[in-house]
Amino acid sequence: YTTAAKDLALAKERIESAKLWISLMPSIKEDAYLNEEEIRRRAESYLTQAESIIIYARSINGEGNFINEAERSADLAGDQLSRGMYAGAAISAIDAITKAEISIDLINADENMLNSEINVSESSAKEALSETGRYITPILPAAYFEFGKTSDAPVEKLYYYKLSARIAKLLFSLAKKEGAGFVEVELTPE
Repeated sequence: YTTAAKDLALAKERIESAKLWISLMPSIKEDAYLNEEEIRRRAESYLTQAESIIIYARSINGEGNFINEAERSADLAGDQLSRGMYAGAAISAIDAITKAEISIDLINADENMLNSEINVSESSAKEALSETGRYITPILPAAYFEFGKTSDAPVEKLYYYKLSARIAKLLFSLAKKEGAGFVEVELTPE
C-alpha cells in the first residue's frame, strides 16, 4: 500500500504540474533576442568560476563524487565553448559550479545542516523564478525546481534547487540586459 500511495501522490503532482504548464501556454511571449557575445562572455566567466571552485573544493577535501561530476561538467562546458555553443557552455558551467559547491556543502554536513541548506536553496529558487518570470517564462529553471520538489533524496533536492536558481538568474540577467518585455503571469511555485 505504501508504494501505491507514493505512486498516486507522484501522479497527482505530475497532473498539477501539467495543468500549470498548460495554463502558461497563452502567456508565453515570443522568443526574446539574446546577444550571442554576451552569452559567450557569461559562459567564459562561469567556466572560470567553476574551475576555481573545483580547485578549492578539491583542496579542502570536498565530496569526491560531486567534484568528479563538476569536473566532467566543466570539461563539457570548455568543449562547448570552443565549438561556439555558448548557451550550452553557460549551462554546463553553471552545472559544474553547482556540483562543486555541493561538494563543499556536504563536508561534515549533518541532517539539520542539509535540511537548512535545502530550505534556503528552495527559497532562493522561488525568488529567482518569480523575478525572472517578470521578463520571460523560465521553463528550464521551473522544471529543475519541480525535480527538486518531487525528489525524495535530500542532496538531489539541494542540487535541483541550486541549479534552478542559478539558471533563472542567468536568464534574468540576459533578458533584462536585452530589454525583454514583462510577462503578466506569476510563476512562483507553491
